[in-house]
Amino acid sequence: MKISEILWKNSTIKKIGLVIFLIILAVSVFLFIAVFQETQSILMESTQHEGILSVVTAAGIIDGDRLAGLRPGDENTPAYHDLQDQLNRIRSSNTDIRYIYTMNRVNGTVAFTVDADYGNPKAVVRGARIGEPYSKVSPAMLNGFSIPVTEPDFTTDEWGTVFSSYAPVYNHRGEIVGIVGVDLDSGTLASRIFVLKVLFILALFATFLLIVSVAAFTASMQEQAFRALRENEEYLKTIMQSIQAGVLIIDAETHIITDLNPKALELINAKKEDIVGRICHTFICPAEKGRCPITDLGQQVDNAERILVDINGNKIPVIKSVNRISLGGKMMLIESFVDISERKKMEEQNAQLIRELEAANAELKDFAYIVSHDLKAPLRAIGSLSQWLYTDYKDKFDDDGKAQLDLIINRVNRMQSLIEGILEYSRVGRVQEEKEPVHLDNVIREVIDSLSITPDITVAIDTPLPVIPYEKTRIHQVFSNLIGNAVKYMDKPAGEIHIGCMQEGAFWKLYVRDNGPGIDSRYYDKIFQIFQTLQPRDQVESTGIGLTIVKKIVEMNGGRIWVESEVGKGSVFYLTVPISQIMDGGSS
Repeated sequence: MKISEILWKNSTIKKIGLVIFLIILAVSVFLFIAVFQETQSILMESTQHEGILSVVTAAGIIDGDRLAGLRPGDENTPAYHDLQDQLNRIRSSNTDIRYIYTMNRVNGTVAFTVDADYGNPKAVVRGARIGEPYSKVSPAMLNGFSIPVTEPDFTTDEWGTVFSSYAPVYNHRGEIVGIVGVDLDSGTLASRIFVLKVLFILALFATFLLIVSVAAFTASMQEQAFRALRENEEYLKTIMQSIQAGVLIIDAETHIITDLNPKALELINAKKEDIVGRICHTFICPAEKGRCPITDLGQQVDNAERILVDINGNKIPVIKSVNRISLGGKMMLIESFVDISERKKMEEQNAQLIRELEAANAELKDFAYIVSHDLKAPLRAIGSLSQWLYTDYKDKFDDDGKAQLDLIINRVNRMQSLIEGILEYSRVGRVQEEKEPVHLDNVIREVIDSLSITPDITVAIDTPLPVIPYEKTRIHQVFSNLIGNAVKYMDKPAGEIHIGCMQEGAFWKLYVRDNGPGIDSRYYDKIFQIFQTLQPRDQVESTGIGLTIVKKIVEMNGGRIWVESEVGKGSVFYLTVPISQIMDGGSS
């Protein structure tokens, strides 16, 4: 009898062999499960890297300035279509991308801006409009407004099951204007995991050699995953080199700098070998050891102004964000920062300009005081002397002397009016009254009564006028000037002046229309300039300041004023008041 037959027939040996086989099978299954889980973890990490690379690439391509300029309703604008075309080109370059879109935070709500699928009749799902809110906001999505991140796992919503990644989008000043989101199709990773599951089931019924084969196949797949991971890491390095913000990767436990991009090297003014491997405390970060704002003090740094110290100890103001992220099983800190030295210089320049403007306003105030007291007094003396000569010696002057004396008195009065006009112009915006609800119907009637209009001119209010929050004296000044000019320059035997208003978009549009001589279009701008008149002052007495004051009052209250006219037929002066300023009383 052969030894093999003896061994096979021996029940004890058979039991031992079965036990050994089961042990080998159990060990093999256990090892395969461990390998399967590790491979699945590697595949998931590879997917995370692919998501990060895809979304960082998209963030670098998207025009942040155009994106920031979009508003709800802009879906049919060229800017929207250009951004949508950019998103679709990015998606077509990577078959794993299922959805791609941009979002922004509006009043605490995360909402869509540009969706690659919006308006596409062939899209699997309906694309979102500008401003359409997204209800399932995750912490990762919020972190995406400061640094590239991925979701920890696949997510499922009305658009299906996907693996999502997010990255901030910057404008040309380095400011974050939104995020771009990339959703990878779950089918790619799911198919790989499915293959592993099938192999696992087969391994339960296969021989030891089959288990070894499966293990070898799994090892091969693991090597492919590692290779893909290495390729993605190289790709990530390439992307980091093109980012215009400085990026540092720091070990959260040891605070050792492990990597940084060229922009960070440029700001720190050092070589990479001088930075990597060093502890960040008191080196590029001013914080002392044990006083790290993130790991030791538990603070959040999100778009906050901080100080970066370069290799020479120079302090650079930056906008900085810091996020925690797990890389290769280690907790790391991702620091991104943008140099704001130029912005700080501009802020200082603006502060200096404000100080100079305040000084100029103070000088203007002093000038107004001098004009009011030092110039008006001599004019009053000249006027009084001229009037006294005219009264006491009128009979002793010939006609030419009387005309010259009248000319002196008229010029003194004109000079006094000019000084009053200059003082009034300087007070607009500097001397302010409390705004109150003003009934424009009442204001117009008060102006009409104060002007003592002759019977040959009729003034009509065409429409009900609104109640507006305004400085009552200023709005009275506006209509007194406009209606007064219409009366002063009226050249028709039957003069007509009409006042009314209409709603036009976000403004009340008020008008004063007359049938006077009209104004040539060449002078539409000139009449609002100071000291400018269309007729000689000896022909029609005017300071040339009235309409300048009116323009200043209207523009300081958020409106504008302009004229439309036809020579010989009359003029229409229009002025606007923002409807947002209208009181709850509405129109009267």
